Amino acid sequence: MAKNKKESSKRNPSRTIKMHDRDEILKRVSAERRGKTRQSRSSRIREQVYSEPANNSERRRKERLQNNNSKKKERPKKKINGVLSLKNFKDVPTSNELFLYFKKSEKGDIISTGVKDERSRSAVVIQIVALFLLLATAVYGVVFAVNYLRRTVVANDTIIYGSIESGQLCRGVIVRDEVLYNSPADGEAVFSVSDSDKVKANAQICSVQDTAAVENLQTDLDKINEQILEMQKTRESISAVSDEVKQYNTQIKANADNYAFRLTGGDITTLYSMKSDVQKLMDSRNQRLLSENSGSLSDLAEQRAQQQTKITNSQNAVYTQDGGIISCYSDGLEASYTLDKLSSFSEKETSVRSSGKALSKNVKAGDPLFRVVRSNEWYIASYIPNSQIETWTVGDTRTIYMHGRNDESVPLEVEVSSINTGDKTSYVIMKETKFLIDYINSRSVEFETSKAVNGFKVPNSAIVEQTMLKVSKEFVVNNSVYKKVDEDTFSQLNVVPAGEDTEDGKVYIPFDINRINVGDVLVMPDDKTKTFAISEVVTVKGVFVMNTGIADFCKINLENSVSNENYTVLDPSLNGNIKIYDRIVTDTLNIEKQQKLIS
Repeated sequence: MAKNKKESSKRNPSRTIKMHDRDEILKRVSAERRGKTRQSRSSRIREQVYSEPANNSERRRKERLQNNNSKKKERPKKKINGVLSLKNFKDVPTSNELFLYFKKSEKGDIISTGVKDERSRSAVVIQIVALFLLLATAVYGVVFAVNYLRRTVVANDTIIYGSIESGQLCRGVIVRDEVLYNSPADGEAVFSVSDSDKVKANAQICSVQDTAAVENLQTDLDKINEQILEMQKTRESISAVSDEVKQYNTQIKANADNYAFRLTGGDITTLYSMKSDVQKLMDSRNQRLLSENSGSLSDLAEQRAQQQTKITNSQNAVYTQDGGIISCYSDGLEASYTLDKLSSFSEKETSVRSSGKALSKNVKAGDPLFRVVRSNEWYIASYIPNSQIETWTVGDTRTIYMHGRNDESVPLEVEVSSINTGDKTSYVIMKETKFLIDYINSRSVEFETSKAVNGFKVPNSAIVEQTMLKVSKEFVVNNSVYKKVDEDTFSQLNVVPAGEDTEDGKVYIPFDINRINVGDVLVMPDDKTKTFAISEVVTVKGVFVMNTGIADFCKINLENSVSNENYTVLDPSLNGNIKIYDRIVTDTLNIEKQQKLIS
């Protein structure tokens, strides 16, 4: 071994390196890394360390790399537990070769240092700008959050187009001022008036008679009448009553002609009216003819009078003591449901199911004959859930929806007469003065307190009452009025009209005792001689609209509206002062007109 080393030294004496020479070499390498030479660092190192030309070393390096690449293709790759293993690799590079290879790869880094520095500076600038924007956004968010939390918060809602469910079906009874008349005897009731006719007090309504006896007497009377009429025909020209008979005949003809014209409309019921009216005129004419008893008619007239007396004695006339409307229907509960008991009906009594039926003409003594309803005021008594009448007060006018045949719903406007509040339901008495004939034969009824309709859906908590002044529309110019101070001066006042009354051309403006009041005189800005004296002050219902952050009062019209415990649906055609998506105040306790709500 010693001999081989000695011979190797003789072939290449420069491979023996001294320590002080190595330090010098490292200094040069450091200088090259600082860019003082363009020669490859690996080449310079090999020249200094091994004293070999750079080209030869470079050539050998390339050959070695090519050999290594070819060998790498042939080497099997093994993985142990997923990690690449070098255990079976051949010709593994030495540490010096790896050192030289990695040192060479640093050449590109040194060359591109300037580019990297420039990119680094750009990246820093971008980071600074992004940081600034992020910081500005954070500051803005904090300021906005603070202002949002410190703002004046007013409870509000949005007007939408919708509907509310109809109320629960309620049952009630109708109570009227009525009296039932009974038959004084057995027999057949013969009426001289029709059902639903209006009659005066002490008027004969009907008579109860022995039908068989009266029929026989009436047959004899008819024969006597025919004889009298036959005799009258022969002496009509000299009869003392001929002029009156002619007048009756003229009336009969005119009446018949009038009904003939009405029959062209196809109304068959007109026939019955025609028969009744013509028959009355004919009876009156005949009675006038039969009343004459002069000459040869005296005997027949006396026989006729006797026969009539017999018929009258066979009849029992029934007169009404009170004026009112006649009804030939009864449910037998007239004595139970009277006005003096109206205030104390139980829930069971108001839920009774009953309907009137036509009274029979053939009666026994004591049987009902007819009713007389003595007043056009009638009442509905019912127990209604509290949730449906939370907004009801005594004296209010409310619309309920009566259920009829085929489940049809008929609106009925009633006045709330009394409310007796209970735990879950309230005993409510409602008064009505119209449509008596429609319900004169009804006792039990079903109704709803509200109906499902579409319109402007407004929370009940948003509806308030305000005192407003009514002024002529032409005196409100660009939301301002001009109040006269004295003969030569006037003051301009800003107002926000709450609505318009299209019928009389006036608008509603807010009442303010310190600014504008009843008695103030308004003038036109361009014509001081034209004035308007404020004289009308009204209380109207409306809502506070806060679209601009200011509480503007807008009048609403509750006609045709439907309500439940939470919402009211308004008729859009009657409420042009508001519109969908208006924001309205729902906490109106401490809100005033023109108050600033959002700060």
